[in-house]
Amino acid sequence: MRAGRDERAEALAVALLGWIASAPDRLAAFLRETGCPPADLRRRAEALEPELVAALLDWVLADEGRAHGASVELGLAPGELIAARTRLGDGWTPDW
Repeated sequence: MRAGRDERAEALAVALLGWIASAPDRLAAFLRETGCPPADLRRRAEALEPELVAALLDWVLADEGRAHGASVELGLAPGELIAARTRLGDGWTPDW
């Protein structure tokens, strides 16, 4: 793990990227909604940039259906996505 990074959140982000990429419609929606060009996504994923880790979690958490689908398909415990996003330490809090 890199200094100041959360290894569990990073591992979850890698799993989420795989989940997103496993469905062309999800990947297209992620790219469209985040404005991230495919080449940038690849580069940022290879570097596991903190901003990408946050963006992946934010995108999944922005839609209850996506969050539920990802949690079920990845075998995540309830609240694990929110806990991972909170642990990133950038001041994010759920807005509900």
